[in-house]
Amino acid sequence: MIIYEEIINNFYKSEGTYEELDIIIDSPVSSEKAVKKAKKVKTGRLSLTVISEEDFIKMKKASGRDRDSRDIEELKFIRRIK
Repeated sequence: MIIYEEIINNFYKSEGTYEELDIIIDSPVSSEKAVKKAKKVKTGRLSLTVISEEDFIKMKKASGRDRDSRDIEELKFIRRIK
């Protein structure tokens, strides 16, 4: 994820894949705060730094897109069943 400081575009490698990139221009979460609350996630041999669930939801709310509203509901459901 590229953090500059609202999501304006979403770029797909190809239709029907999960390979995409959101470019963030204006964020409700500062880069400094996002980095402080970020978590390391290991998948196989790869280690990734990702923003916290709380910050991710804040960013999705700020985008105002329908798909992000649906994502937020799914994330909240996942939190409840953890």
